[in-house]
Amino acid sequence: MPNILTELKGLIEDHGLTMDNIKCASLWLHQGYGEHEEIGVAFKIYSYDDVKPALYDDHREATIIDMGKHDYHNGFGGQELYGTVWMDNGEWITRGEYDGSEWWDYHRVPEVSNKLMLDKAGNPLES
Repeated sequence: MPNILTELKGLIEDHGLTMDNIKCASLWLHQGYGEHEEIGVAFKIYSYDDVKPALYDDHREATIIDMGKHDYHNGFGGQELYGTVWMDNGEWITRGEYDGSEWWDYHRVPEVSNKLMLDKAGNPLES
């Protein structure tokens, strides 16, 4: 079973960034189903200053460091990890899921083609 922190850190580093580049995040871990359902754990990071401490607050909102305490099952079954991580360069990471399998999706804002851009007179920059 993958560890949330290890997996997220690897993905971020694969894209040339570090954990220091996290702007904010809202992730939710939900494990267990039916009679064996466990209470979910929210990882809400509002700024990098929230990344450093490893303590829960009164609302059980955890920091990124707390993610290292949690493994999850990313295979067959229901989705366990939900949410979004925003990076300081405008990119973002979301959770994907299909038929019980889960993964991270890394997103970049696409570049706008010059064919779609107009000059001040309203003419296409490129024809």
